[in-house]
Amino acid sequence: MMMAGFDGSGELSSASKGHERELFVNTFLSQIFPPNYRFGCGDLIDGHTEKSGQVDIVIEYPNFMSFPYLMGGPRLYLAEGVAATIEVKSNLPNQWEEALATAKKVKKLKRIFLPDRDKELAPMLRAAEALRTALGHPAQPLPKVTHELTSYQSVLVNEKYPPQQVPVFLVGYKGWMTQETLSEKLHSTNGVVDSILTLEPLMYHSNSGASSQGIGALFQFIDGLFYFIQKDFMQVPMSDIYSTPRNFFEEIFKTQ
Repeated sequence: MMMAGFDGSGELSSASKGHERELFVNTFLSQIFPPNYRFGCGDLIDGHTEKSGQVDIVIEYPNFMSFPYLMGGPRLYLAEGVAATIEVKSNLPNQWEEALATAKKVKKLKRIFLPDRDKELAPMLRAAEALRTALGHPAQPLPKVTHELTSYQSVLVNEKYPPQQVPVFLVGYKGWMTQETLSEKLHSTNGVVDSILTLEPLMYHSNSGASSQGIGALFQFIDGLFYFIQKDFMQVPMSDIYSTPRNFFEEIFKTQ
């Protein structure tokens, strides 16, 4: 159905490229994912003031917030609330540099989850305890920081929190003709791109090692997305991340 819709419209101009994104969302993603997931487009920002620029498809965590520029239009996303991003191209070989440029901007973002925030607060806790001791107060044990407890004891699931960088998937309605070329292009990105799916020919390859052709490619693509969106984690209050400069405590306690 996706390819039928694409073939019916031909390769569209850049002014109409939103059609390719909407076609992929409406005929595929929204039919596969549970209804509590929202697909949109827009810009991502992080607590370090980095920005991604326009991203084709953003998959949000269902328990998070984002902000509309216009009702029904592009949104502004906080990086911690983004499960994954997808860049959709009509002809991925011809638009490779464009897709890679967006992927690089997304990968520059650094998300701050609870373990990361604990690492930032550790110098403050140590300084506060040193001050208590200097004033003659009895020493108290420091709180156990969460970043020491971030893994499940499981062979299959070894990350409790999502990766610090936002996952980037590329989709091409038309792609390279061989699996070998697809693999070479993915590995040439040095981790900037996590996975690539092409619809014609139907192939998939990911940095995790998953690789397939035919209908299995669609299944592995969805499975790869679900790996990132099903993370169950505790989030830091967003006001704590986006209203406090990231080097605030470092500057205060850098002499400690």
